[in-house]
Amino acid sequence: GSYAAMWPYEHLITKSSTLPVRSAIAAELTTAGDPRLTERSLAVFSSLSGTTKESVAALEYCRAKGVTTIALTGDADSPIAAADHVLVNWADDETAGESIDIQLLLLTTALLHRRGEF
Repeated sequence: GSYAAMWPYEHLITKSSTLPVRSAIAAELTTAGDPRLTERSLAVFSSLSGTTKESVAALEYCRAKGVTTIALTGDADSPIAAADHVLVNWADDETAGESIDIQLLLLTTALLHRRGEF
């Protein structure tokens, strides 16, 4: 679910910007790796509970590579809150998708605006 939630924003950035962007499945990222990730990269993770083991492992993988990390979670004390920047927005399971969607929309458009592309 978190992976699919990223697709519209990957599409928006791809159509509006020269910024390279990729949605990734967390377990696939930690298994296959991604040599394009560097200290100049930004990685965004989403886990309402903040305990999704694959997302936490991917966060640790990115942090080990020096990637700046952002976590969207409903629990400020969860393992995923080890990200460099944490956006906490509690939601129940029925509204989690909408909560994450709003955060991703604001984050994406703010990033594009900062680059002069929105």
